[in-house]
Amino acid sequence: MELAKLNLEDSDLSFTITTTLSASEALKLLRDNSFDCIVSDYKMPEMNGVQLCTEVRKTSEIPFIIYTARGSEEVASAAFAAGIDDYVRKEATSAHYKLLAKRIRHTVEKKRAEKELQHTEEELRASNEQVQEYANKLERMVDDRTSKLKESEERLRAFIDSTEDGFGLFDSQLRLIDLNKVGLQLFLMGSPPGTTKEDLIGKRYSEIFPGIEKTERYEAMLRVLRTGEPMHWEGASWVSPDIWHSNTAFLIGSNLGLVSRNISKQRNLQEELQRAEVISAVEQMGATVAHDLRGPLGQVVQAVNMTKQDPTLIPRMLQLIEENAVRSLKMIADWRSSTREIVPNPVNTDLIALVKNIIEGTTLPSNVEVEISLGKSLDLVKLDPDIMHRVIDNLVKNAVEAMPNGGKLTISAKKNDDKIVISVGDTGVGIPEGYKARIFSPLYTTKTGGMGLGLTYCRRAVGAQGGSIDFESEVGKGTTFTIRLPTQ
Repeated sequence: MELAKLNLEDSDLSFTITTTLSASEALKLLRDNSFDCIVSDYKMPEMNGVQLCTEVRKTSEIPFIIYTARGSEEVASAAFAAGIDDYVRKEATSAHYKLLAKRIRHTVEKKRAEKELQHTEEELRASNEQVQEYANKLERMVDDRTSKLKESEERLRAFIDSTEDGFGLFDSQLRLIDLNKVGLQLFLMGSPPGTTKEDLIGKRYSEIFPGIEKTERYEAMLRVLRTGEPMHWEGASWVSPDIWHSNTAFLIGSNLGLVSRNISKQRNLQEELQRAEVISAVEQMGATVAHDLRGPLGQVVQAVNMTKQDPTLIPRMLQLIEENAVRSLKMIADWRSSTREIVPNPVNTDLIALVKNIIEGTTLPSNVEVEISLGKSLDLVKLDPDIMHRVIDNLVKNAVEAMPNGGKLTISAKKNDDKIVISVGDTGVGIPEGYKARIFSPLYTTKTGGMGLGLTYCRRAVGAQGGSIDFESEVGKGTTFTIRLPTQ
């Protein structure tokens, strides 16, 4: 633990780290002190990391990261269900602590941005309610012809000037009638120095902001005057592209009211949150590729060292180097294909021969039985043979890997109305409910050493040909993937 503490503090000098070997002591520290993040192992004496997170979540939303070398997909699924923010596997390299430090910082910054964004959105909702309340009050006051009109106008003025939103009142020709303090500040931003409120009153909106009559916001205000229906829109300020406003236009009698609120801070928070999510996704991708390439490249280095020690091993080691180089190149190809646009080249294809060729080229365990059912009129169908070979081959390999103790592999293809229906099924372990929603997501895999790109490619490849792919699965009974392609 002390080694991890020292390495983390060395990786990020701004970190101050408190450590404990006891889960109960950790809960006590959390009650008595203020922390930015919890990093917990999974295996611990009193309770495991998931149980600790469950206890913490009863009273706190503090960022929580599980950092373990003994995890599994089941542990990760349970951990995220309990409310953890990130799940990092330990690696026995000092450089890994820099990655862990970055994950800690991004998790904390993301949580802070989410909280601040939530607070800003709550303020915006409250402001919208205030605007509506204000509009209702204003309309009632305009209609009020009693002797208390002057008193009501004074109260209204105090209310308008106290709000954080800019307000402008225009007649039916969009001539300015009145402004509150915030509204005056907004209008003066587009006016020459020395301009006063009196200089602006009576001018048309297009005179105050020349050229604005060509914009959508101007059309929106005219539409409100024509239809009587209020409108809301967001956009950059007319005087500065860096300032964004949330605008609401509505009728007050025969006049038009315009309320504007500065939402630049909220937009900046949204952009910061998006950047944090992108950084987190890129780091996760990088960690996945680095992890998967480390194995084959390590074997290449080992083979080179062995040939230096014993030249008689050169033929065998060259073969080993070639195998691992090919394996590495395939990983890189999978990585690149996961982001490239897939452009099919459909030609007349013998689907029956394609399926048989895939089975013949697949090394099947002796305890796996194969059943093939191919319908009629499949010897001349329009599709991209290279893309579909890769898709079906991927599904077949997944099915075989899902039956480590043997089972039955079924492949069927048929024409059904205007669709070509291809199914690949197995009697293997099945897919748990918690995994089904993410099974086509990039970098998501339940297989050790997998990159999580195969099924992502399958969905994109089938979709690029105007088709669809879905699946049915039951734990302990197996899984069937079904592809539907247009006959064209």
